[in-house]
Amino acid sequence: MVRFGLAYIHLMTNRHETGMENAREAVRLIEPTRAVQLFIDQGDRTRVVCEALIQSGEANQFIEKVMEQLPGKRKPSRINLADESAVTIQCLGDFRVLAGGQEISQERWISTKARDLLAYFLTFRRERIPADRAFEAIWTDKGGRGLTAFHTALSRLRSALRMSESSPRLILVESGDYRLDVARFRIDVDEFDTALAKARAASSPESAEWLELAINLYRGEYLQNLYYDWLVPERRRLGQAYLEALRSLAEHHYTHSRYTRSLELLQRALRVDNLLEDLHCQAMRVFAALGDRAGLVRQYQELKDVLWEKLEMEPLETTRILYERLLRE
Repeated sequence: MVRFGLAYIHLMTNRHETGMENAREAVRLIEPTRAVQLFIDQGDRTRVVCEALIQSGEANQFIEKVMEQLPGKRKPSRINLADESAVTIQCLGDFRVLAGGQEISQERWISTKARDLLAYFLTFRRERIPADRAFEAIWTDKGGRGLTAFHTALSRLRSALRMSESSPRLILVESGDYRLDVARFRIDVDEFDTALAKARAASSPESAEWLELAINLYRGEYLQNLYYDWLVPERRRLGQAYLEALRSLAEHHYTHSRYTRSLELLQRALRVDNLLEDLHCQAMRVFAALGDRAGLVRQYQELKDVLWEKLEMEPLETTRILYERLLRE
């Protein structure tokens, strides 16, 4: 079942090769025991693993029997960046766009303005956008060109996204306003938000699984290779959501005595924002639980150093008291 668990996590986080390797090994080990119910008890995780095996042409009687008896519906899986049936967008980290299963290159965009215009439509995908508003957002140096530059970039954008002559228009126009035909796109931000919503609604340990999916989707800041003021609110929102997910997941593992994993998550969060004093405090608690006195001292000193360097402040009194108590204990 360890192999099974690894298969599920790797498949859900787009590590297909190692996911399939663990899935095959899990089936090889358990099939001789005929313990079908053991697989069925894993619910939606079983569906993810077994469907991956079936799609790879590795179905057998054991897998077919499991699938026949498996109740319920499948959880939404993570975006597959090689999916040829949709325009797939990666916004978390560097901006990537795949159409027909192939990443759109700079040559196909023709100009970066076409790519950036798509980023703008994506950021405000739930709104209808007038042409002049999009123009003002993208063309900081207007140069007296009017809206001609906008319509040129829009034409190039539509051409870059077109997968065939019969492909529908993905940027729609209604009464002079433009909007993205969202139903024809797969966007990692939407999946990230969905995973966090599912985590909030679920109970442990299912909540932890959704949090793991969310943090693995977060490859970096929102559209981190683009530089516009209108990106900042969404970049800030998603960054905060990511930090909260790391904090919640670290607390989950801490309460279940999985201290090493908890510490990994806290250190990951501190790499995003090392001024968050509560994260330093939680890391100190984890070091204490591990019996790592040197790590505890080092964490407190790191907090003191960063607060003084960036804010010329000392840690809170409550933090100092916590540190001294953990040292004594």
